[in-house]
Amino acid sequence: MPSPVNSPSHTPRLKALAVAVFVVSCIVYGVLRDDEGVMHVFRERSRLQELSHSVNSLREQNNQLRAEIKALRENPRAIEKLAREDLGLSGEGEIVFILESEPPDPGRF
Repeated sequence: MPSPVNSPSHTPRLKALAVAVFVVSCIVYGVLRDDEGVMHVFRERSRLQELSHSVNSLREQNNQLRAEIKALRENPRAIEKLAREDLGLSGEGEIVFILESEPPDPGRF
């Protein structure tokens, strides 16, 4: 008695199934591997999110800089603060002390 797998009625079905599996495999491989496939879309979405965060960060930084520019244009105390903190300048009659820390002496301990 012939086995049911090798019987003449099952052979066309097996060939059709093999062809279908091959075609589906090729489609899945193409979708995942292609430059415009699913993986490419996921990479680009991730890149878009990173760029969006970067743009938001830069917008916030621009807003802070605009506020600082406005303060420097309108408020003399802002200019004085900047001159004192960043440039080390002093007002008339003031003495500025600059303290520098010395590196620790390794032979001291």
